[in-house]
Amino acid sequence: MELDNGIAMERRFGSDRRQRRWPPFKVWIGKGRRRQVRRGADQLNYAFLDQYSPGHFSIVMAIILLCLADAFFTLILISGGAREMNPVMAFSLNYGPTAFVIIKYLLTSFSVFVLIIVSHTKLCRNGFIGRSIWSTILSMMLLVVGWEIYLILY
Repeated sequence: MELDNGIAMERRFGSDRRQRRWPPFKVWIGKGRRRQVRRGADQLNYAFLDQYSPGHFSIVMAIILLCLADAFFTLILISGGAREMNPVMAFSLNYGPTAFVIIKYLLTSFSVFVLIIVSHTKLCRNGFIGRSIWSTILSMMLLVVGWEIYLILY
């Protein structure tokens, strides 16, 4: 900023790029640079990142793999006389085991995708951040798969 007669002059022009709600197209092709939410004001709104940590990727992949393991273990248990308690997944079983696995995978992948998008956003007034839910989801998936393994073995 330069001073003109003791008054600070603003050198910026055009619209403020931070006012956009959705990220630019370059985000979707992996060219973005934003790895974290830097400003406190940005944390109050929707904060979209361009890049995520390898830890994020590991947790997402673990959840997807546990989802597939859950699908296959569920099919094993159903062939042994168990029944599916989730009404959506029970309905998908009417179309066969392949449809069951594909629908389970697609629903889980879509849910994880949405959680990735909101993982750096304040979701309510008390400051609950979306990224704090990852460990809970991973723990629940581990418990479900562990329980299914227990049921298959005993």
